Amino acid sequence: MKYQYIPFGKGKNRILFVHFKRAGQNQLSGMITGKRLQGANIALTVCEEENIEDYEFACLSLLSDHRISSIQMEREIFYGVKQGNPMARTILFHELGHYIHGDLLGDGFDQDDYQRRREETVKNGSVIEEELRADDFAVQYFGCNYVANALSMLKDKIQKRSDEDSELAVKELALRIDRFRSQN
Repeated sequence: MKYQYIPFGKGKNRILFVHFKRAGQNQLSGMITGKRLQGANIALTVCEEENIEDYEFACLSLLSDHRISSIQMEREIFYGVKQGNPMARTILFHELGHYIHGDLLGDGFDQDDYQRRREETVKNGSVIEEELRADDFAVQYFGCNYVANALSMLKDKIQKRSDEDSELAVKELALRIDRFRSQN
């Protein structure tokens, strides 16, 4: 199987994106590895389904054996990482931030509770801590302006949809973007 390495960061912070030229069995398309990920190899999978989590862009999941993590993403995001697309790279590193902080993983994680907390916090004009920490991880690799601009691209993309979930996502993204822009 042919592959290409794309490194991010340096030294102990270096993260390596291994891009497989062709999707493997079950759509395995790449791996993320690095010392910062506590020695784990995170599988990257291209998801062809229309209803994956996080508005069809990307999501972090723990496979059934609770040993292997996977980031599922739509094809556009996967190839966008390789091509240097800021939105795609920020989405990937945001999901890696969730992994580093242990968010959304483990037996105690309740997706419905997480979504309720997220919605309530956005309605109160703020963003839950897990999302902020994941963004901060991306900022360590790309900087505030890069992440703010990438989140703005994502917000514009989601804004084209007109459903209740997209309205909440747009509000949350606006709060996240404002947080970075106020830091400059």
